[in-house]
Amino acid sequence: MRSLFKRLSFIFLTTFLHPLYGQEFNHKIDHEYIHGSNLVFDCKRRVWLCVDDTNYEICQKNWKKDLSKRNLYYTCLPEHSYQKTQDCIKEQTRLPSNASESLCMDVAERSHFIEFQ
Repeated sequence: MRSLFKRLSFIFLTTFLHPLYGQEFNHKIDHEYIHGSNLVFDCKRRVWLCVDDTNYEICQKNWKKDLSKRNLYYTCLPEHSYQKTQDCIKEQTRLPSNASESLCMDVAERSHFIEFQ
């Protein structure tokens, strides 16, 4: 519950109260990510994030590497690039905050996982 409150507060502050509202801006989400217009799913944290181009490219490379190595779990899922950060945030708020573990599983393994639940 606290995590959801922090996420909603962050979205509200960055969208409506930011002094440059309507313009693009970059700032750090944490030590790993910079806020931007690209939607990714961090499989370790199980959270949707709007990240900058560099973080999106890193996510894509990690995802492709996981696919080529046939890893059971992905580290990150690149979802979509938007023109504006606000568009990414809108989509992020529409997505479930409690995404299933199967979202980050290899497609072949996902069907086995769902069968056993």
